[in-house]
Amino acid sequence: MASPRETVIHRSQSDDGVIEITQQGDIRALYFGSSAKQSALDILRPEQLQLSYTRAMVSALLFFPAPRSVLLIGLGAGSLANFLWHHFPSCQIDVAEMRADVVHLAHSHFALPIDPRLRIHIGDGGQFMALKREQRQTYDLILIDAYNHDGIADEVRVVSFFENVHACLNQHGTLSMNLWTGEPHYPLTLQYLEQVFPRKVLQLPVDERANVIVLASRQKIFPGAAKPLKKRALALEDRFNIPFLSYVRQLKRCDRWLSLSRLFQP
Repeated sequence: MASPRETVIHRSQSDDGVIEITQQGDIRALYFGSSAKQSALDILRPEQLQLSYTRAMVSALLFFPAPRSVLLIGLGAGSLANFLWHHFPSCQIDVAEMRADVVHLAHSHFALPIDPRLRIHIGDGGQFMALKREQRQTYDLILIDAYNHDGIADEVRVVSFFENVHACLNQHGTLSMNLWTGEPHYPLTLQYLEQVFPRKVLQLPVDERANVIVLASRQKIFPGAAKPLKKRALALEDRFNIPFLSYVRQLKRCDRWLSLSRLFQP
């Protein structure tokens, strides 16, 4: 629920649960019936990412900096969709969102554009992922942030879901998924990711939060040469005012730790 400093400007309830929208200054936030802030957006600058975990999710741009096709599983207030739509005008964005009321509020309260480049499917994200695999549709980036008031959505915490994600990534495409370490299904979800993307998974902890962004790819995600990646991070940081260089350092530490730990596996 909202903090005392926030003003509730919308509250509704359906069979899927409670939705609250709050405002504090120019910042609007979305809550799903708990104290966890699902999304936040500056109504004057909707193309900017306000929450640290959403900024960390676009660390995937380090590995695919100019995406032309993106799939989002989970819309929330549409902050990631707004960011991608604004900054990548040649990009086609597909979104799967379970709740029609969430889509409506993203348009009415969070400046989500109605545009042919932004196609929104209302329904089960797991079923949508399976359909895209059947259609042999592939994406440069797949970003997954699928939570409800109970935690991670059921349809995205089964191994078949990640098998479909793997099939729908382009050869050098990247998956970025928001996980919460306090969620009961976190260890098993991570296990499924490692199973489907063996030795191709990295974890990016979000500063001062319990979120961990998991990055995975069909290829080995971390290139051997650090210098070009640092150069790309500096360019992205300058363009988006997001700490990409810090993400590179954290991911390098994760890559080294995982490589070392594998040496001692039985």
